[in-house]
Amino acid sequence: MNEFSFEVIPGWEDAHFSEVDDVQVIIDKTIESYRIFKKAGKIKEANLIKEKIKETKYAKQHLKLVMNLDFNKPTQKMKDMARANNISLNDPAIVEEFKKI
Repeated sequence: MNEFSFEVIPGWEDAHFSEVDDVQVIIDKTIESYRIFKKAGKIKEANLIKEKIKETKYAKQHLKLVMNLDFNKPTQKMKDMARANNISLNDPAIVEEFKKI
């Protein structure tokens, strides 16, 4: 969270987004594949899938954080970057561009 350019909205853990649900569906299906490979004795493949599950869970958490960024509360790092590039973070058009990204 320290790497983000904007603060994360408090209570982000409880926020709900359909995109996050979509990633969870992928995780659930991949876990099922892991179980099948493990049961079949394909340990090498199962371990590879297990690593992918960890990566996807991390990606899901990151997505949830990004979707909860408060674009009205830039971090000091972002304020410094904006000032150095002569960008107003109070400009509604700039805030909208960040939301699009």
